Amino acid sequence: MSTIIASWTHKVSFSLLIVISYINPSFAQVKNVEIIEAIPERNEGKVTLRIKAYDQNNKPVRELEKENFNLTVCPPKTKPKTGKCQTLNPIDINWKIPLPEELPPAWVIVLLDFSGSMKQLDSSGEKTKLEGAIAAIRKFNQDLADKGENTKISIVPFGKGGKNCSGNKVTKKELDNFVLAGNRKVEQSLKKLENQLNNLCAATDIYEPLRQAIQFFGNSEDTRFNPRPNSNLSQPRRSIILLSDGYHSI
Repeated sequence: MSTIIASWTHKVSFSLLIVISYINPSFAQVKNVEIIEAIPERNEGKVTLRIKAYDQNNKPVRELEKENFNLTVCPPKTKPKTGKCQTLNPIDINWKIPLPEELPPAWVIVLLDFSGSMKQLDSSGEKTKLEGAIAAIRKFNQDLADKGENTKISIVPFGKGGKNCSGNKVTKKELDNFVLAGNRKVEQSLKKLENQLNNLCAATDIYEPLRQAIQFFGNSEDTRFNPRPNSNLSQPRRSIILLSDGYHSI
């Protein structure tokens, strides 16, 4: 997996620390290491980190071992006199590569362009742009199902309607239609969308669907996407994928 979880029990003031995780120089495959979440457990004197490593193409590096990492704790630049940087002893660190089912839940919104131009053939000349986009979603869904992670998908068509075209407006109701990746309902939804090919007539409105999707995920009252600060729950993974054949046209 590309996510590593590291915990350490060093007795320090967590509010005064900057944590740096870096890859062993001998492991040249990794270009960058990112700490994507830090969860302090003050009562136990422990901090849990979620870390991702990327290669030079910004793709996650998998199958890393704890020997590939070092973990350093430094005081923030605003308080340089609080101490020096310290590389932690491996004995104080519990490294773990989580199983797929142990990862935080993932929520993916796929915004699918349903404008009239999606009826046109793609560059291959063998299928329409809509068929190509749906084929990509179908493969994406299967890849997620094969990984066995807790990932839910919402496939949302969008397009600005007109006088003789109803279009596809994106609202909270359409966005909140998640199905577990690999579930047969995903395929049923894709087939339903394929059958609407000849009815495409809308204009391309990219900004409003994106705004609605971002606002939907950012709702602080929805604990599926934004757990309460003191819940000790990991931050869910949220993604928005937009599939379109062109630019905003209205």
